[in-house]
Amino acid sequence: PPRRADVLALLGDIHRWNGERLPAVRRYQAALEAQPEHGGAGTGLETIRAEVDRFLVQSEEPGMGAAASSFSDTDDFRRYDAAAEWTGLHDRWAWSTRSGARWLEGLEPAGGPGDRQGLFADVEGARWWRWGTVRTAAHVGIQNVRANDVDLGVGVSARLVGGSGRRTDVRFDHEPAFAVTNTLQSVAVNVRQDRLGIVHSQPLSEVWNATVSAEAASLEHRDITGAARNRRLRVGAALGRARSESVALGFAGRALRYKDAAPDVTAVPLYWDPNLSLSVGPYLQLTQPVSTWWTVVARANPGLGFINERGRSSEVVPDLSGRLGLLRDGTKYRTRVELFYGQGRFSSYRYYGLNVSFSARGWFGPGFRR
Repeated sequence: PPRRADVLALLGDIHRWNGERLPAVRRYQAALEAQPEHGGAGTGLETIRAEVDRFLVQSEEPGMGAAASSFSDTDDFRRYDAAAEWTGLHDRWAWSTRSGARWLEGLEPAGGPGDRQGLFADVEGARWWRWGTVRTAAHVGIQNVRANDVDLGVGVSARLVGGSGRRTDVRFDHEPAFAVTNTLQSVAVNVRQDRLGIVHSQPLSEVWNATVSAEAASLEHRDITGAARNRRLRVGAALGRARSESVALGFAGRALRYKDAAPDVTAVPLYWDPNLSLSVGPYLQLTQPVSTWWTVVARANPGLGFINERGRSSEVVPDLSGRLGLLRDGTKYRTRVELFYGQGRFSSYRYYGLNVSFSARGWFGPGFRR
């Protein structure tokens, strides 16, 4: 008859085949406690260790490279970043740095054109736990785009990785808010935010997948005397079905709400502060190799938006967003070029931009070989 250790080792194999690392480890360890020299359980544990090592390399993508990005919109805001990047992986620790130059252009609080520029640097240290199923991290960033001022940002994050592709990310940041307010005015009056966000993705079957997200933020207007904090809430959800290895179709929606109006102390709006903005519509996602080296990655998301702005009547408008990129993901080098575009009220607001990155793998010792 089968021994208890054999049964436990077989249960560990079943969990491992389903991508459930923690239950598999527990079964293998129990089998080894019952029979310390059990070959199947020992081999299973070694296999999981190798899987974890590969998973961490795939998740962290250790290497060094450079990246550039741009963002522009029809409200006269422009943002340009150029940076060097480095990520290292040693055992279960990951370290990453990103530093470079940043240029911002837009409207001054008084209404005329203006600009800011300076240097920035971001550093993150992360630790993986529990056989690659938990990642915790802390990060810090500094920039000096505001004249004679240095802005500090700090934050923490956690990631839970489950079986069958489940993943949950939680993140808190205390930082300048211009990356979401998208105005030079908010930089000039030092708008900062405390932001808490969560994203969960969950395969529902072999072809169906669901993602939900939520974000709550408190905005502080530091250089505006007597200005109260404002609250922002953002939620989103998507349900998709893989039609093939290259094509996925789905339906997505998102909502944005500001509790109060932005302080009315500038000649132009400090930032967009709708009572409520909703957008829903289908999406098409394409991942299609076009040669031995290059893959096209694209997403189109047409839909309808409902906007309730302060001081204006509610309206239903067309809403469109999309991305188109080229990816080369080789053994030693990774290159990505991506264009993005968004439009609401076809005769009104638009945004667009470009992201470019290049990285080299196989640098600086352990964790960099692939």
